[in-house]
Amino acid sequence: MSGIDGYAVSVFDGHGGWQLAEFATNILHDKIDFYLNQNKLIYGDKDDLIKKSIEQAYEFVEKEFYDVARRAYEMGFPSVARVGSCALTAIISDNKVYSANLGDCKGIIVNT
Repeated sequence: MSGIDGYAVSVFDGHGGWQLAEFATNILHDKIDFYLNQNKLIYGDKDDLIKKSIEQAYEFVEKEFYDVARRAYEMGFPSVARVGSCALTAIISDNKVYSANLGDCKGIIVNT
């Protein structure tokens, strides 16, 4: 991640189809990085920067896939409009874990 020192991991669990899970896999981390870079001057606090950037990236993926699903529906592929995905993202930076989830994905941190 070029926006901060650290790394990000995500898990997606599609339901009703694979399309949204794959779509999110392909763009979510790039969008998180984009917003981290874009928001650096807005949010002086690193915690706020990371939280807001994750939130914005999730919103972007949702809006973009909505447009993809709507176009697919209009072209005669209605099943794409019925797919979804749970998501779990964790960003690790400076000995902190920032996490976000949508749906019923859950993560456990194990100290070994």
